[in-house]
Amino acid sequence: MELDIILSDFRVKYRLNEDKYFALRTWIRENNHIVMHYFHEFIDNNDIEGFKDWLYKNSTLQKGNNRNEFQERPKTREERFRMTQSQMGPREYNAASQVRPSTTRAERRGYHRFIQVVVEMESQGLLDQRDLGIIKALILKENLDVMKEFDNYFLHSISLNDLGVRLQKLADRLSLYMERPASPMPRKNELQILVDSLVKANLPCEEDIEILNKLITSENEFVFSAFDVFESDRDQEELVDSLMRAIQKFKKQDALETLPSTSFYPNPPPIESAPCKEDINPEFVLKIIQKTGIGKNWAPELKGVLKSLIQEESRILYKYFENFLKNEDKEALESYVKFLCNSYYQILVSQFFSHDEIKTIKLDKKANKVEILSIFETYENDGNTNKFINSLNTVLNNSEIPKVEIMNQVVQMIEEDENEGEIEAYSSFANILSQSSVLAPYRQALTQLYDNQDSELLEAIQTHQTDTGSIEEILLKIVQENSMLLDIDSKIQEIGSSRFTEEQVAHLQNLADEKDTTLLNVFEQYQITKNDEELISSLEVFIQRMPSVLQSEEEEFRKFIQENFDEPQQEKLLKMFQNQDSRLKSAIGLHDFASDKEVLVETLTFLIQSNEDL
Repeated sequence: MELDIILSDFRVKYRLNEDKYFALRTWIRENNHIVMHYFHEFIDNNDIEGFKDWLYKNSTLQKGNNRNEFQERPKTREERFRMTQSQMGPREYNAASQVRPSTTRAERRGYHRFIQVVVEMESQGLLDQRDLGIIKALILKENLDVMKEFDNYFLHSISLNDLGVRLQKLADRLSLYMERPASPMPRKNELQILVDSLVKANLPCEEDIEILNKLITSENEFVFSAFDVFESDRDQEELVDSLMRAIQKFKKQDALETLPSTSFYPNPPPIESAPCKEDINPEFVLKIIQKTGIGKNWAPELKGVLKSLIQEESRILYKYFENFLKNEDKEALESYVKFLCNSYYQILVSQFFSHDEIKTIKLDKKANKVEILSIFETYENDGNTNKFINSLNTVLNNSEIPKVEIMNQVVQMIEEDENEGEIEAYSSFANILSQSSVLAPYRQALTQLYDNQDSELLEAIQTHQTDTGSIEEILLKIVQENSMLLDIDSKIQEIGSSRFTEEQVAHLQNLADEKDTTLLNVFEQYQITKNDEELISSLEVFIQRMPSVLQSEEEEFRKFIQENFDEPQQEKLLKMFQNQDSRLKSAIGLHDFASDKEVLVETLTFLIQSNEDL
């Protein structure tokens, strides 16, 4: 089990807030060698709880505890040596320690997060080449001062410009204590031998091997960093994973001729000859889609809309492909086109169906009803919008629409000048989403919110489309507030697959979509306790309140009282049932109508008399 997973459980167990959790992580970085020693010692003995207790006793969480005084002192020479290192100055520490600290797979992925921010600062000219190399080396060494500045940035306490200024000062100060190699990348032959003997077995594609060789020849920093980490932890799987990301990035940028050693994110080469605007036609658009693979993982309705827009030769769609010919930015193209298709789909369904009908379609699709899935699959394949709308009308028992070209009319309506601005607003939002490093971890969540037509998100798009800095902060706040809703949906699906019927799962998801306060409170409590049985028990209460369940329960109750009570008593009991009398509900919940008949009759008779006395 990795350290970050244990820390997550530790945080829940001791109910740490953000400040305490941040202090704990900082303390662990300061005492990395000792913590990792005890971590492996407890893990070898399969005593995870023992490690948590040790961590709590020795960390700064316990009042009055000195972070440098551990209750269990290391006894071996190696352990004493490691403790001595934590008290050394920067120069002595660098000279004494030539071994990278042991890190987990999740922590190594964290390095890429820091490197991405450094690359962003490089692209904006906030750091020079000398400082870049120093900062990257300090990141890999997990220098405490550097890590603190990055933590401040990730917590939005400082801006990217402020981070650049602080890192530059740190680079000037700490460069005196660093042992820098005579040449930046002296190990090409070494790496080439390792690639030949180890990596090529995991890269069966000749093109990938050729690209990797070029990356090594051009001294690509990302590749050399991956090998540096491999030399420390010997994690072959992590090495191959990192190299494949480098290869894929190289392919995306289409920079097969030269790759600058100063940056892992090279600018794409200029396009020498591109088709003119008049050459953009349905056949050409389909070729680009096939070549780039955009839309491959989209929902069926979006694929259908895309085919329909191609058939109608949408002016806005063509403009996006025209821009793609200039910049070769596949990610931007996919973002623009997806938002365009999503907008058209929302307009289509809102024009022909009521709010309740749209909700019914969505719930039936979530519940995997064969008839609905078949309609969406057909639309995905043929892009026939008329057939799609009419098929949905048939399922909803609505009359068919007149025989007009639906998509043609919608395209003409949307692509008028006054409406095109709205689509452009969504395109601007897609552009921000694809280029913002701050929003990168939340792209999928924000796209999901847009698909659900979240009112707060749509308002932010319309209001702040020209202010990139402002909209980043607003979108970050929106997605963080809604992140729990996405967790709720996935948790409901996980539990529902084994505990509930499709109808019951759809009911719970509908409550989550409507942000039912009681349901949200249940999941907030679950975030603290992590008690699955308690969560399932609470969800069963919501199931019992389903209209279909209540109706069935009422019918069974009516039948029972008709068989065992006279008419005046029946009226009183039925009134209590409809008023949701808590005593009556408890009695019905505790006793079975068949097996506990006598006890239930006696209890209900007592309730009638109690009401009369009142």
